[in-house]
Amino acid sequence: MAVLNSFLSKVVAEIINPIILLLGALAFIVFLWGIIGLVIIFGAYGIINLALGTFGIPTISKTL
Repeated sequence: MAVLNSFLSKVVAEIINPIILLLGALAFIVFLWGIIGLVIIFGAYGIINLALGTFGIPTISKTL
């Protein structure tokens, strides 16, 4: 039983822990990608409204 426990602890230390670290880093990168995408979307919305307002065209408004 001690051999099995030793083997499992080495598997966890050498394989499982790096996989968990890699998945956490990947999730963080995807999260940042989503935040950057939202900034781009709202920035484009603001630039379009600014350009439309400059030329006297009615700006984009919410219609719910």
